[in-house]
Amino acid sequence: LIAHAERALKLRPADHKVEVGRPLEVELAESAQRGRRGHLLYMYVSERLRRLVVLAAGVPASWVRFAYHMLARRDAVQDSSLADAERKARTLHSDESSLPQFHYSGVLWLTAHDSTTGGQLQFWDADEGAWRLTVSPRVGQVAIFTSGWENMHQVTGVRPGGPSRWALPLFATIAPPLNATVLAQACARPTSQEEWAHCEQHRTQLLNGPEEDIW
Repeated sequence: LIAHAERALKLRPADHKVEVGRPLEVELAESAQRGRRGHLLYMYVSERLRRLVVLAAGVPASWVRFAYHMLARRDAVQDSSLADAERKARTLHSDESSLPQFHYSGVLWLTAHDSTTGGQLQFWDADEGAWRLTVSPRVGQVAIFTSGWENMHQVTGVRPGGPSRWALPLFATIAPPLNATVLAQACARPTSQEEWAHCEQHRTQLLNGPEEDIW
């Protein structure tokens, strides 16, 4: 996966820009253009991760879809003038605050890191005002957690001289697929206030959601 992602990065235009402090990201669409074998592996691993989210959430597999996922590389900031911007980009946060569709978060680590290299995942305990857990990534290790404020976290900066931090972060939405027949009946010819309320609640999801949300 790392070799596939590195190839994708090398094939980018020379003028491609990345915001300071942000990781280099290879999304699914870009991956599809950069090699069949690597892309198929990316898709296979992504589906295995989705199944792990299914187990963690305790819902049917049809309820879980990716809101966003990518292959991501974080490098040490060599220019001291950019250190503050990089630090701000790694600020303590919850993923759900970025997008409400983020219900579960996860990460598959592709490189190993510890306190000497940076790139650790830290979880904050707001009640105690202290870090409650620090995870030192191992190759092939996966972390899955709910995306709300109960799991505020940050990634420590990669230190100069250490390896780049490669990972596959993911953000999943948990929602039952819509029954289009029932929804059409509720919106077109409601026979009760409950049916109309069902239409009001779900029609935006029907119009804006992906096709796999509908059956």
